[in-house]
Amino acid sequence: MSFIRLDALELALRLAKIGAKEEGGNNNGRWIRIFAQATDVGLKEGFPWCAAFVMYCLSQAGFDVKRIKNRASVGFIEQWASAHNLIVERPLRGDLVTFRFDGDDWPDHIGFVRRVLGLGPILTLSTVEGNTSSGDQGSQDDGGGVYIRRRVVRRSKVRFIRIPD
Repeated sequence: MSFIRLDALELALRLAKIGAKEEGGNNNGRWIRIFAQATDVGLKEGFPWCAAFVMYCLSQAGFDVKRIKNRASVGFIEQWASAHNLIVERPLRGDLVTFRFDGDDWPDHIGFVRRVLGLGPILTLSTVEGNTSSGDQGSQDDGGGVYIRRRVVRRSKVRFIRIPD
């Protein structure tokens, strides 16, 4: 049996492995155009693309991303998930994870859960994310590529979304 979230994660991992990244400036390049097209909302180069990356992977896995009205925005993806009871407390492989890096309650970034390495009030996750940096240096929510990340985060700073099959 195939699950959309697992198929989307496998695509995200392949994109990380081949080094899908920006070219010719911040939030620009061939891959960013491909990801932006998946949102089908007229997203242009130059805009943060973490949500577009996730939507691309989900759409390639068979999920109808048009179900999410404002699918180029992490916050609106999370609102859609909440309205459809798709927010989960315990993440599984392939779930989406949204991050809050600043002080407000609006999510700043999104990726896929690759593996849960530690649970509790402090979570340790292996993730695959687009529009991030490869390590602790550089922008965490507006970096230059698709990378596998290790994140240690407070539970209060993340939400998990389980996309239905």
